[in-house]
Amino acid sequence: MVPERFWFVLDSSEVVLFITSGAEGFPRARPMILVERDGSTLWFATSAGSRKVAEIGKDPRVTVLAFDRGDFNQVSLSGRAELRGDQATKERLWQEIWREEWPGGPSDPDFVLLRVASERGAYYFADSNEATDFPLPV
Repeated sequence: MVPERFWFVLDSSEVVLFITSGAEGFPRARPMILVERDGSTLWFATSAGSRKVAEIGKDPRVTVLAFDRGDFNQVSLSGRAELRGDQATKERLWQEIWREEWPGGPSDPDFVLLRVASERGAYYFADSNEATDFPLPV
């Protein structure tokens, strides 16, 4: 069973690290905002022409890392990312603050969503020195 603290750390993180496999095979991390979490499924907004989209096209395995700056508790989810561009989902998750980046709104051809189906989770709770990893339901 996944501890509630695991989800709390993820849900309360303003920014997470989204990690892909770069062109040279090394991990490539970048800060991103988690748009929505549905169970262990994570949603992110990005540009269709971004480097991360190209990297996911070659290797869909990704890791998302979140931490709380106060206690330095950290959680990670690893799974497979896929590009999602269906209009209904784009409209449901659209945030008006993104209009500067995507002037065409949810219909902008450069606006796409990344859906991460998490397969594994891990955490380290520094305040209690607990650490473990575990499978997540897909």
